Amino acid sequence: MNPPGRQQKNTRDLQTPMNSIRKKHEPASLSRMHGMNPLAKRRGAWKLWAACLLISTVCVHQPFFCIAAASETSTPKTWLSGAAARRVNCNPLALNAIARMPNGGRYEASTAALVNLGKAVACDGHRLTIDPRAASPNFCSGGTYLVFLSVIERLHREGRIILTTETARALIVHGQQDGEDVWGRWNANGPGTARLFFELGLGRNFTDFKRARPGDFMKIWWNHEIGSKERGHSVVFLGGAVDKDGTRTVSFWSSNTPDGFGKLTIPRHKVRRAVFSRLERPGRIAAAARLPFMDEYLADMLRRPGSEEEMFAMTGIKSPPQTPRIAAPHQK
Repeated sequence: MNPPGRQQKNTRDLQTPMNSIRKKHEPASLSRMHGMNPLAKRRGAWKLWAACLLISTVCVHQPFFCIAAASETSTPKTWLSGAAARRVNCNPLALNAIARMPNGGRYEASTAALVNLGKAVACDGHRLTIDPRAASPNFCSGGTYLVFLSVIERLHREGRIILTTETARALIVHGQQDGEDVWGRWNANGPGTARLFFELGLGRNFTDFKRARPGDFMKIWWNHEIGSKERGHSVVFLGGAVDKDGTRTVSFWSSNTPDGFGKLTIPRHKVRRAVFSRLERPGRIAAAARLPFMDEYLADMLRRPGSEEEMFAMTGIKSPPQTPRIAAPHQK
């Protein structure tokens, strides 16, 4: 039997390694608290509790911060630097995408043109590949969709927004009908693009030409109808001017008859109605994979007419200015 003093020393020798291990793996703030007086300990505990509450609040109200790391592992800096709700000036990016688009290709609203549009957009995992040259012949909404996807692809490539595999797949074109998925919304009668922007919170929709900027997406109506009897055009707004005769004009890029991709300037009085959509929060495209498969309102626009009031309600446009009735042109 060892003397009592010797036994007590052995006890301390056994306890010391455990204390050092505990302190080694504790955060420094907790290790320091062991030597604090009771009041200081309580204050430290309150600070730790407040920090945990803040983190949990962020996770509830900004879920993209919390789930992005798990969904996108190849570029961790993306979700740190490109929050889903961050505002981005995308208009210059849209204009840059237009500058890189091929000219011509021939306008043709046909099944062949739709098939070729599908060939122009592909995804490899979470990466989009866009080849506008494959979209020949082409049509208006297909051209503006390629510009939109080019902006999204560039922002993702630069690490400014997140594209998961599910989101990238949701953006491809595979023959969706009006109102189905992302492309079916964009291509729909009525305010297809504006409705998509409103559903995902991608940016503002408005009707006032005075607020329009080059690079805004724009839906033009050639007649008074919305929906099943409308005659419309999907374009990217380039600007307005007054010609030497005093006539106000509007310039835009799209696939135009008969040549296809290119710029066009027309008298503004030929535009019966217009809705502008400005891409401002592109990171919210991350929610595209969670959209309902069908938007019933846009699907109905193939079968029935719609009203201006209904369209404004479905796109978040508030108190738009009254648009004077102007005779529709004879060209499409």
